[in-house]
Amino acid sequence: MEDMALHPAIAVPAMAKNQPVGHGSSLEQQQPALLAFSSVLALALVVGGSRSRSLVTMFGKHDSRTFKGKLNGHTFGKCRMKGQKKRRLKKIRNGTYDPSTVVQSGQPEPLHPWDVPTLLKNKLWNHGRQQALLDAYEVEIERQKEIFRKNWKGRYGIKGPQYYYQDWTPPGQELAEEVAAAVVSAKVSAADVKALRGRSRAGMLDCQKALKESDGDMDKAMEWLRKKGISKADKKAGNLAVEGNITSYVHFNSKIAVMVEINSETDFVASNAVFKDFTSDVAMQIAANPSVAYVSVDDVTGDVMAKEKELEMGKEDLADKPEHIREKMVVGRLKKKFEERALLGQTWIKDESKTVQEVLKERIAKLGENIVIRRFVRLNLGEGLEKKDADFAAGVEKELAKFKAVAKAEPPKPVEEKSKEEAPKEKTTPAAEGPKITAAQVKDLRQRSGAGILDTKKALTACAGDVEKAMEWLKKKGISKADKKAGNLSVEGAIASYVHFNSKLGVIVEVNSETDFVAMNSVFKNFAQDVAMQIAANPDVSYVSVENVAPDVIAREREVEMAKEDLAGKPEDIRAKIVEGRLKKLFADRALLGQKWLKDEDKTVQDAVTETIAKLGENIVIRRFERLVLGEGLDKKDNDFAAGVEQELAKYR
Repeated sequence: MEDMALHPAIAVPAMAKNQPVGHGSSLEQQQPALLAFSSVLALALVVGGSRSRSLVTMFGKHDSRTFKGKLNGHTFGKCRMKGQKKRRLKKIRNGTYDPSTVVQSGQPEPLHPWDVPTLLKNKLWNHGRQQALLDAYEVEIERQKEIFRKNWKGRYGIKGPQYYYQDWTPPGQELAEEVAAAVVSAKVSAADVKALRGRSRAGMLDCQKALKESDGDMDKAMEWLRKKGISKADKKAGNLAVEGNITSYVHFNSKIAVMVEINSETDFVASNAVFKDFTSDVAMQIAANPSVAYVSVDDVTGDVMAKEKELEMGKEDLADKPEHIREKMVVGRLKKKFEERALLGQTWIKDESKTVQEVLKERIAKLGENIVIRRFVRLNLGEGLEKKDADFAAGVEKELAKFKAVAKAEPPKPVEEKSKEEAPKEKTTPAAEGPKITAAQVKDLRQRSGAGILDTKKALTACAGDVEKAMEWLKKKGISKADKKAGNLSVEGAIASYVHFNSKLGVIVEVNSETDFVAMNSVFKNFAQDVAMQIAANPDVSYVSVENVAPDVIAREREVEMAKEDLAGKPEDIRAKIVEGRLKKLFADRALLGQKWLKDEDKTVQDAVTETIAKLGENIVIRRFERLVLGEGLDKKDNDFAAGVEQELAKYR
């Protein structure tokens, strides 16, 4: 009984026998519950074994059968060793282990707020502590400093805390740049670093080093960072940039539009918000500088430079100068002239203290990749067209005259005499009386055609009530109106742009109208936008119409077709006809007006233009367009993606 009382699982029933029985209960009613409880405890004791396998121990120290459980349960030696460690121990026993072949892990660590030197200067931490304890900390720091400086190889500028090497140079060496960037100067406060980082958007370590090199002067630190950014940008200048974005800028009055292609090395940077903002700013910069014609002076072609040089050499103010003096003066003038026309030398529109070239290098330093402003196109509405200086009041009077009543109560006599003279001519071709046109027919035809009430009624009368013929009549009438308007001068209008959602394809198009009243119409604006999308959807389109093909292009294509082998045995006149047919088809496929309309494949672009002319009542001309495709003409390297990621990660090791 004494042994049974010692064990808790067995002592419970024995103790239960001595307990008083409550009112209304019996010992027989309590025995089943006590027996069940004792059985559970006994089973847990047998199965669980020792206390180290209890639930508390297992969940407190992890499962002792796992690697983590043995590690946290201080029984690591009892588990199976990892393969890497096992192989390393085997090499050490055999004497073949070379520590220099081990891949370096870790990086230079700057002075953190939780490091001891920082804590000793923290008044909240050392307040109330005995001075003897603080002195002991100082002694320990000096001892650790001597140890680290003695064994500096493999640590100095490579890994571990670097504050031990502050204001110290290894024997026979100069202070490494990496360590200087990692060491935090005691003179630099966190507030200064934060303020400089907000102004420059540079890294924390770069800001710390800049303030240290500039003795805490914020302006000098900004200049130091700018120089360092330029240095980094120059290192990136040789990298191949084939990714990037295409961005367009259209002025609010739709009279100026710019589209620019800016390349980066990877699409990761191209999708960055800083890069996208930079491309938009560059497009606005080009639009604000109408004299800009090239990205840089290097983009000036040889024939343009030769032509400008010839013009400068022929000026009268250089006629009496010696030849070598004239040559130098012309070179200086051309250099200045082309620099004024180059984008990179322009003053940055958002900061007049910088140039576009400097801002470009700052973005290169910030994003860590080479960035290239490759090309741009600009369209000015009506450029090269002669605009008539018409009287505005006379134009309004002319428009209002269209809506005046044709018939008057008492027309002038000369008009009556003229009508009497022309009366015999009208009798020669009397109009036949057609069937009666009902209001339902007019309504039906108007819904189908969208024409006016008088036009639909006249069409039904002319076609004897045949709706299909009336539709054809209205279509011909619309074409006739368009033909009448085709000779009118169109110098107003709008420039529309379309950039695909991935920013890899862009189009700007100039669509002209006769007056700015129509140019401001929503129907006209939507039509111009649809034309831009139409051009983007047809990559083979190169001209607005066949008439826009240059003669030298036609001659070159004709020469290519005439030299084909399938025409070798045919007579000359037959060959000429076949070639002309092929050329006509070739250029028709490349002309915009002959393409199927994007929103209705039953029509062509020419049909859409004609319908818009009939609807707006003015001549409309698709004058020109420009298309940019990202990376067009560049050779893109097919790099291994995994190797590229590894290369990027290697920068931070």
